Amino acid sequence: MNEKNNKNNKNSKINLKKSKNNKKIKKYSNFMYVKISIFAFLSISSINLATIKYQSSNEYVNKNNDFLLYTPVKAEKNYINKTKILSEERKEDYFSKINKENRYTLFSTEKGLRNFKHKDKKSEKLREERNLNGEAERTFFETMKNFTEEEVAGKTHYLVTLANNKKVLGELKEREENYVSGKTDHILAIDMNLNNIGEKALKAIAKREITSSEKIKGNEKNKKDKEKENTENYTQEEIEKAKLEKWFYDIYEPVDMVEDTKTAVIACVFGNKKTGKLEIFYGGSNMPFSNMNSIKDWKNDIMSSVKVSKNYEAALEIAIKISKKVYTSEDGKKYQVLEAVNGFSKGGGEALYVASNLDLKALIIDPSPVVNAGRYIDNNKILAIVPGNGEAFLNRVSEITGTYGNLNTLEQKVGASEGKRGKKTSLIPAIPVSSQVTGMLRYHFPNINNVAESFNKTKKYIEKIKPIYNRFFE
Repeated sequence: MNEKNNKNNKNSKINLKKSKNNKKIKKYSNFMYVKISIFAFLSISSINLATIKYQSSNEYVNKNNDFLLYTPVKAEKNYINKTKILSEERKEDYFSKINKENRYTLFSTEKGLRNFKHKDKKSEKLREERNLNGEAERTFFETMKNFTEEEVAGKTHYLVTLANNKKVLGELKEREENYVSGKTDHILAIDMNLNNIGEKALKAIAKREITSSEKIKGNEKNKKDKEKENTENYTQEEIEKAKLEKWFYDIYEPVDMVEDTKTAVIACVFGNKKTGKLEIFYGGSNMPFSNMNSIKDWKNDIMSSVKVSKNYEAALEIAIKISKKVYTSEDGKKYQVLEAVNGFSKGGGEALYVASNLDLKALIIDPSPVVNAGRYIDNNKILAIVPGNGEAFLNRVSEITGTYGNLNTLEQKVGASEGKRGKKTSLIPAIPVSSQVTGMLRYHFPNINNVAESFNKTKKYIEKIKPIYNRFFE
């Protein structure tokens, strides 16, 4: 009997142990299922759970934002499958490889500066949050409303030349004189005349005025002879530049030029003939050792990567003084109220710093670093142009999640930080453009002819995705 009881007790203990083991296995299985589920969800959505909360509707929302978060998967579904404006090849394009190529190279005359920057984790977190909650796209949409194709191309053409040296300033003065004297219009008239020759031939054919192939061939020969005659002194490049210069001086009238001798900052002040308001164009750095100002320029460039440099302070002081002035042109037109600042390279950093402190509109081209931007950095009025197809000398573009390189924000390649207290330069919309063909710093200089094309491409992309964006986020 005792043996039987002992056997029963032993079996009970075994069963109890098995039951406990089964519970442990089940509990462990449940735990692993939850863990794997969470891991799978995070892998698919790339969402930081620390910044979101779960809702009964199975929708994730940001604690500080009423927008629904959207994942890269959802972005791909909405922006690619529905609009059908991007190819599969685009997914593996240049933008997805930017940070992988030559990541350990510190400097290259072609690709510029790479790792001369402290990692700004707050900026990265802010960029990720804005990418997911739709704020990055919204900023881009609003910013693009403040610019036009002609404006961006015309200003870029002027800015990439501007620097504080006599030779450059002389060239710019010559452009202005060509416009005033009518030479610019003359170049464009020749181009128009050549185009009209072909148009007249087509109209003649439509009206049956030309009845034989010989006459058509003769007309083509005359056109070629005329083309040779008229383009003997003006290349196609000169004609394209004349178009940009005509647009620029049709809109802008030079009213002042201010120089700060201590820092070599130069600010060309223009009156906008259409609005009656003022704009400043800040000059970029001189080429190294080209003149005495180049030493000041490059010293300021280096200092701007760690603090607010002296040239930034001077540029802001100049802007404040100009904003209080009233300029009167020779024909009596008055210009007042500073509306915008613009700049390339060093001048781009100056324009960015000034615009973010004074709430101004700004076009900036591969700007030098700004480590302490002003409170208006997110005013939806600052647009960056980044040469090198988005991998320039001082900056690169960072893709807005789900747009596969069609919408991007600015990412500094140098500097102690990208800004303070949430006022980061990573908030700025950026448009990648190709670079000039030759030159040591070619990835620093944009291809002027590609600027308008890239701007228009971005504008058309926005027009296509905006209805989807509105349905998804609002």
